Amino acid sequence: MAITALLLRRLRLCAESALAELFLQDTSFWILANRRSGLQSARNRFSELLAAGQLAINEIVRLEILLGYKTREQVSRIGDELETIRLLPLRR
Repeated sequence: MAITALLLRRLRLCAESALAELFLQDTSFWILANRRSGLQSARNRFSELLAAGQLAINEIVRLEILLGYKTREQVSRIGDELETIRLLPLRR
């Protein structure tokens, strides 16, 4: 019984730790990191977080990002890239 409780505690701590390492990206960070005139430091941080799987967005940020592109090809390409970023649900 004590082993089961210990394992459950470890699993809970691992889950909490994984969530603590996510960074909710907002639209302004996307712009700074992806615009040609954006900041190099933002590009570097974006790349680091993306490679580590630590970026997250919500539905509102996803929509704002997609609305910033003009052609279907751009939206499709960016949509594919956004699929690699964790999508967090909105809650009341």
